[in-house]
Amino acid sequence: MSTLARPATEGEQGGDQHELESAYAGDVQLTLYVEGYFTNTWDASCFVALTEKQLEFTTARALLRDHQGVPQGLTDQTGIGRIPALQHGDFWITESQAIVEYLEDTFPPPGHARMLPADLRERARAPNPPPYARS
Repeated sequence: MSTLARPATEGEQGGDQHELESAYAGDVQLTLYVEGYFTNTWDASCFVALTEKQLEFTTARALLRDHQGVPQGLTDQTGIGRIPALQHGDFWITESQAIVEYLEDTFPPPGHARMLPADLRERARAPNPPPYARS
C-alpha cells in the first residue's frame, strides 16, 4: 500500500450551495483505499462511482488477505479500521454507501453522471451496493 497522501488545499468556499460544492470539488486529489484484490462489491461500488463520474483519482490497496490488516495510518485518519475509504484532500470518509452519496453530492449533475436517484425517498430505497457495481 502506498503511503498516505498529503492533503491538497481546497479552493475558496462561496456563499451558495453550488459555489460550496465547487469549492469542495476543486482540484483536490481523490484517493480510494481498497482491499488489495478488488474482490468485494463495496470497493467496486466506489470505484464505479468515481469512474462513471469521470473523476480523476488514485487507488491505494491494503493486502488484507495477507494478514497485514488495515494500515495504522489509515485507521488514524478515518477513526475506524475499514475500507473502502475515500480521501478528498484533508477529508476522509468510510463505508461504500456514504462514499457514493458524498461523491453524488460533491460532484453533482449535470457536470457529472448521476449515480443515485434525485428524489430523496427513492434514494433512501436505493440498494447498497448499487446494481451497477455487482456485475
